Amino acid sequence: MFKNFIRFNPRSKDDPNFNAAFDPGAVIGSRWIRLTEGGARDQVRANGEKPLATTFLNFFSYFPGVAMPIIVSFSKSSYKTGKQLLSLAWFCQKGMFARKYRLTSVMETNDIATYAC
Repeated sequence: MFKNFIRFNPRSKDDPNFNAAFDPGAVIGSRWIRLTEGGARDQVRANGEKPLATTFLNFFSYFPGVAMPIIVSFSKSSYKTGKQLLSLAWFCQKGMFARKYRLTSVMETNDIATYAC
């Protein structure tokens, strides 16, 4: 399990945080931490605005019948679900891999778009 932060360039060139050195929507930078080392709190900007980077919770995952393990990431609309999975992992006395978990998604619609969470 690890957490990473990725800063994407805004898609709109009118955004005050837009960086002309990068394409719209491009990754500007990233960093990661291992949650087993105590983690870190999400960066909060001094003026109370939301962080410039998107926070991801990542789980190294094995699926029976699939030859290669994958990273399952949770961010934005699925971040809350990732935190719930993390809680299950921390509090399972036999370890996270002693249980099987079923991952599904639900479609939600808000005033901007329809998305899976």
